[in-house]
Amino acid sequence: MGIEKPSSPPLKERCIGWLVILFALALGLFTFNRCIDKLRSAWWPAMHAEVLSSDVSRRVKSGAWCVQLRYQYVIDNKAFASSRLSLENRVACYRDKQLAHALLGRFQPGAKVAIRYDPSDPEKSIIDVDGVDCSDLVFLASAIVLLAAGILLLKRGATGSRRQG
Repeated sequence: MGIEKPSSPPLKERCIGWLVILFALALGLFTFNRCIDKLRSAWWPAMHAEVLSSDVSRRVKSGAWCVQLRYQYVIDNKAFASSRLSLENRVACYRDKQLAHALLGRFQPGAKVAIRYDPSDPEKSIIDVDGVDCSDLVFLASAIVLLAAGILLLKRGATGSRRQG
C-alpha cells in the first residue's frame, strides 16, 4: 500500500483551463460583435444633421486637446440628438491645439454635418465610420490563442488525472 498522491494539480489545471476558455470566449465574442458593428455601420443610411454645440477642452492627464460636439437630426418627423463621433469615440483628441481648433471650426453651431444612423435604432448615429483595424485583429488572435491554451490545460489536466488513477 503506497501513499496516494493528491489529485489537486490536474484538478487545478482543469479549473484554470475552463477559466481561460471562458475568458477567451468572452473576449472573442466582444471583439466579434465589435467588428460586426463596425462593418454594419458602413452601410447605415446617410443624412445631414445640424450641430447644436461644439467645444474644445484640454485633458489634464494627457494634455491632449479634445473636440466634443452635439448634433441633432430628424428621422420620420422625430428629432434625435447625439454626441457620438464614431462607434468608439465621443470626442476627437489631438496633441496639436491647432488641429483641434481646425476641427472645431468645421463643427460650429448651425453647421450641417453628414452622419450615418442605425435604421434599427435611430438614436444611434455616427459621423465617422470605424473600420476593422489592427487592434481588432490582435484581440481576435488573442482570443484564439487563449482558447487553444485553455484546451491544452484541460487535456493536460485530464491526462494527469488518468495517470494518477
